[in-house]
Amino acid sequence: MARLNGSLFRWPATGLLTLASACGPADELPTNELPRPRNVLLISIDSLRADHLGCYGYEHDTSPALDALARRGVLFETCVAESSWTLPTHASLLTGVSSGAHGLDHDGIALPAALPTLAEHLSAAGWRTRGLWSGPYLHPVFGFGRGFAPGDYEGLLPSTRYDSEEYERTGKTSLNPHTDDNRLAHRAATAEAVVERAMAFVDEVGDERFFLFVHLFDVHYDFVPPEAIWRRFDPDYAGSIDGRDFIIDDAIHADMDPVDLAHLLALYDGEVAHTDAQIGRLLEHLAQAGRDEDTLIVVTSDHGDEFFEHGEKGHRLTLYEEVLDVPLIMAGAGVADPGRRLQGVTEHADVTPTILELLGLPAAEYVTGSSLAAALAGDELPADRVGVARLRRSAQRLITSVRGADWKVVIDRIEKTGVERIACYDLSTDPAEQHPITDSEMLRIARRAIAYRDEREGELQRLLGEGAAASMPGELDEDLRALGYVR
Repeated sequence: MARLNGSLFRWPATGLLTLASACGPADELPTNELPRPRNVLLISIDSLRADHLGCYGYEHDTSPALDALARRGVLFETCVAESSWTLPTHASLLTGVSSGAHGLDHDGIALPAALPTLAEHLSAAGWRTRGLWSGPYLHPVFGFGRGFAPGDYEGLLPSTRYDSEEYERTGKTSLNPHTDDNRLAHRAATAEAVVERAMAFVDEVGDERFFLFVHLFDVHYDFVPPEAIWRRFDPDYAGSIDGRDFIIDDAIHADMDPVDLAHLLALYDGEVAHTDAQIGRLLEHLAQAGRDEDTLIVVTSDHGDEFFEHGEKGHRLTLYEEVLDVPLIMAGAGVADPGRRLQGVTEHADVTPTILELLGLPAAEYVTGSSLAAALAGDELPADRVGVARLRRSAQRLITSVRGADWKVVIDRIEKTGVERIACYDLSTDPAEQHPITDSEMLRIARRAIAYRDEREGELQRLLGEGAAASMPGELDEDLRALGYVR
């Protein structure tokens, strides 16, 4: 089992971690002599587990487009999600800062005003920016619209509650949170519409440098892919499970018929395959427009979903690998030696500093992630890196996971009393986390990583301040409960 050395936990005496990235103009070559990317396409696929992609070893053919992308780029074998739900993970993905510092670990908070987003960095440096989103936690009230021109951060969620003209004008909406609109938001297929707009942007932008952020929501429950697609994975199913109302359907439970559970996974795989096909359309269009050679393409997910591996369904409940192990693929400009698979641990917060360094822009002043640019140029990842994930279950209950190359520690702590439930796992022999062990050395290293993260986040919090309350409609909490996010 891998062990870590002390170098991982050091940072400059000032406490303000500054990456050693190039600061020259965008056309200047980095030291590895790879051409700098002129553009960035960042794709986030909501709720996608890495282990349901062919390039990550899945037995079913769910992901030909992403598999092909991995063959012409670099696949990071272990990317640890910031948390097991959308808001904190995207905040880390789009800022380079972990959740204890940016503060979006519970509902109703927006990014601190002093914390710049990736889009703000790029728009200030002259890049044309465009964002397309289709899930409620990507709404601009959380701060994700910063760095995009008016109208260039567009939501396609089919619920007027989140993107109606009335809401944008007044911050309020009179819709009843228990209407079918909320349920339709989870049943609707939006990937095709998002990709259509993304392709239109590629055509519109011409030769300008661009940053295009694409958020795809279809893999998120409910699981209602076209029948022609899910039949590829479960051709003979004749039961009653249809993937609708996944969270509230009492027929979907831990003791359900294995045939029905297998069908539920087939529906999930159908959503993955459908989304993969839409990504394939976008990547092909990028190539036809002649922009694939000068574009860095980054694909990841915010979290996965549980299908009763540990007794639960959905996400935002635990920090097991089914919700934390997400894909990370980078391809195109700035990536050397296509087809490599890199071992070692990466995190969501690594993406923003990586993009900034590859573009030749100054490093982010506030960051907890590390640039992966050297790895993309041919280096290996440090074997002793760890990934820290957190899930705030309540005001007093915080779950923290520390993931090494082949080990993991989960600490479930009641902060008021200090009572902890601790589980250690040797992932080399127990990848499904079914047999917790006692390992004092593993726990010592995990606590050291947590202490490092706590100190770093505390320092950043003092510098950044707290985020303002997100000015969502007054009934936001009720809405999100209706959508199944908050229990």
